[in-house]
Amino acid sequence: MYITCLCVIDPFTIITREAGAGGISLGIEGPSKAVIDFQDRRDGTSDVNYIVTEPGMTTHLAYYSLHNNTQI
Repeated sequence: MYITCLCVIDPFTIITREAGAGGISLGIEGPSKAVIDFQDRRDGTSDVNYIVTEPGMTTHLAYYSLHNNTQI
């Protein structure tokens, strides 16, 4: 859990460099809806910036799913 300030951009980075091919789902849970900006850097990292409109505790949720690209 994180304490989030009102109308301030809060950044964090997700590192998936050694996780293999897959997709990311993000969520920010808290007292208000979050506006999320996701930037895939194409180097195994992604930058996330978000803003909430009400102060309070937030939870950052990141789910990573592997894609099975095995050829038979």
